[in-house]
Amino acid sequence: MDEVRIHRRGSIPIKRLLRWDDPSRFTTHLEDLATQEEQLIEIIDQHGFNWRVYAVAASGFFTDSYNLFVSNVVLPALAFVYWPNEHVAKTAIYINLVTLIGSAVGQVVFGFLADKYGRQRLYGIELFIVIVSTIGFAQCSRGIVHTFSDGASETSMSIASWLMAWRFVMGIGIGAEYPLSACITAEWSATQSRGRMLSAVFLMQPLGQLVAWLVGIAALAGLSQYYDFSVGLDISGNDHAAVGIDILWRIVVGVGAVPAAIAIIFRWTIPESGRYTIAVKQDAKTALSDTRRVYANPPASTSAIATDQLELQELAPNEAPSRDYLQPNRHDTPQVSPEPSTRDDENYTLDPPEADIGIDSAEYTLPSDEKPYTQFTRKALHQYFIAEGNWRYLAGTSLAWLILDFPYYGLGFNSAATMAKLWTARRPPATPATPSWLYASPYGDTGTVSSVLRANAKETLITTSIGSILGTLLLIATINHFDRRKALVWSFLALALALCVFGVAYLYLFHTASHAVLIVSYALLQFGFAFGPNTLTFILPAEIFPTKYRCTCYGISAAAGKIGSILAQISFLYFDSGDLSEPDSKSLGYVSFLYAGMMVLGAAVSWAWFPSVQQREGEKPYRLQAKTLEFIAKGEEEVPEGEKVGFRRKVGRLWKGVRRRR
Repeated sequence: MDEVRIHRRGSIPIKRLLRWDDPSRFTTHLEDLATQEEQLIEIIDQHGFNWRVYAVAASGFFTDSYNLFVSNVVLPALAFVYWPNEHVAKTAIYINLVTLIGSAVGQVVFGFLADKYGRQRLYGIELFIVIVSTIGFAQCSRGIVHTFSDGASETSMSIASWLMAWRFVMGIGIGAEYPLSACITAEWSATQSRGRMLSAVFLMQPLGQLVAWLVGIAALAGLSQYYDFSVGLDISGNDHAAVGIDILWRIVVGVGAVPAAIAIIFRWTIPESGRYTIAVKQDAKTALSDTRRVYANPPASTSAIATDQLELQELAPNEAPSRDYLQPNRHDTPQVSPEPSTRDDENYTLDPPEADIGIDSAEYTLPSDEKPYTQFTRKALHQYFIAEGNWRYLAGTSLAWLILDFPYYGLGFNSAATMAKLWTARRPPATPATPSWLYASPYGDTGTVSSVLRANAKETLITTSIGSILGTLLLIATINHFDRRKALVWSFLALALALCVFGVAYLYLFHTASHAVLIVSYALLQFGFAFGPNTLTFILPAEIFPTKYRCTCYGISAAAGKIGSILAQISFLYFDSGDLSEPDSKSLGYVSFLYAGMMVLGAAVSWAWFPSVQQREGEKPYRLQAKTLEFIAKGEEEVPEGEKVGFRRKVGRLWKGVRRRR
């Protein structure tokens, strides 16, 4: 009989069998890993708002926002130069579409990769994609232009095609940042500071938009000293002005590479998430070490955890490893896996070992291979999402984000056209060849290039940026004082009412002297989006799911939101043959009622399929205590019956409550 292998079915190598005499070759018991995880959480929860983690996540999301919404700044300038006679601005909408499609792809792909390979392995890759695509976008050209005797022209390249290609690549990098920024923040945050840190990261979205517009204004002011932008809107015969505008949009786009480069430097300063290392990699020692590096100085008010408590405990001699590592990891409690083998990957089955080896054959079964358990097997996915019913969480976060982004991007992603309608006090002249976004009050088609671009920036800052920033700041200040799930439901309903008011006002006050009411209504809508679902749909998916699936589920939820924004862009192309983009159309008022109906649907989804992530503090009834990520990760199977989600359960409990009151 060979010393290494017993050649019969159901047998194992002698050397592997003898290795059981040294159980310390295996990782610790499930109970020991869970103890280490508790210590890791204790280290993090001793601290409050962590500015180092915030800088890492916020810098990336700021880059994300700047580069996503910079299209609102540069597309009018591009239209002046490259498609001045395009009435509905289809090219601009197509550029937005491919950006959003790329973003959805990046969210799903990088979300999955971050869960499978770790957050740290992807740090900076998405930002590098943004830098490369930003440089490529800024250098797009239409090549050689040949003008015929009749005035027609042809080019050697299509600049629109190049712009779309690079925006798609940029969209992938932009989308990838969503799950990484949110999950990095959630996993490194102290439990009670998690909501504030996530909402503070989301503050970078309106700030990114604000900076994009400010950069546009500054570039316009600087270039005005060298180029005459006080020319009429038709610059087809003014090559000097066209050169200046062409430089303008390239500067604004190129600046987007600067915060991306800074964000990469921040990413190099932080290690892998300790929660990921212990829950997925099952390496408690490294997780605790990395966490102590990030939280090097515990507050004086709390006792530091002794170093000897942070070491892994080994199994006692001749003690059988726990069978728990053979089961699917249902939640965030780390599951044990045997040490990866350096031998071949053949599978062996086990004959019951002899009693003198020190293993109770009735209590232990060797796994089919020695590779660590992976969370993406069919069995594991079925267990968490189907058997335990947690698919409802994913359906809830995905549908809520999709429902939100349809009206949000429908109102704000083509801001030049929307601002032109809100700020116009009179009907535009009948010039069907002129793009609708040129009608920027008070200039209309009689303005200059400089006046129209400057007015577009000013109007967006007043109606969009200010309201969004104030709404997010208020949420940061109050987020621990109300239930986030209930706030999402009620903010959806409040926005439904606000959109109905805006729709009625638009139908009656559009192109009248009272159009200021529309401006105020629109600004209040942006405040409501920021204080409510736009920020909360960013926060909640990062809290609900277990570490092993957090980035994947977050990426799917965010991608669903991008699908909603894609549908909004398509509506601008095909709704009543592009009527939404017409400068004299009241269609936006009617569409607002559709948006309101979707907000009601969003409230229903949030009410039925979102779990609670907070609980009331006994001593401070006015303040809510956030649940730990590990507690929330237990999912549907572990929560009390009264907290389980689902339409039938919720309606049933609601009906029982009504009957009791009778």
